[in-house]
Amino acid sequence: MFKWISYGRLNVRENLALKSIDEGIESDYFHKREFSFTLENDVYCRYLCFKTAEQFKETLVDRIPFKIDIGAVFNIQPDRHNTSDKKAFVPTHKEMVFDIDMDVYDDVRSCCSGANVC
Repeated sequence: MFKWISYGRLNVRENLALKSIDEGIESDYFHKREFSFTLENDVYCRYLCFKTAEQFKETLVDRIPFKIDIGAVFNIQPDRHNTSDKKAFVPTHKEMVFDIDMDVYDDVRSCCSGANVC
């Protein structure tokens, strides 16, 4: 997932490089992407970001989110969004995403129901 979300955008900084535990990928693209987690009891955590694949994995194992939202890539790390003027915290890259909740269409579907896809 680290490689996939990094889009192969490598960061060639000497000692400050951000590295993957898997393939040695170095990317600040991943580090500047916002993640949000929905935890048990609808606890919502925003502005999360991760320097390495290992840090991301450790956080997933520790928090066990029910839902993960992958947001935009920002010009600064999302966890530092309060350290600058709100107008200075801007997205630099966004993907187009369609979030279709299939269970909403049960009344017009002629086959499956709920989250099932047929």
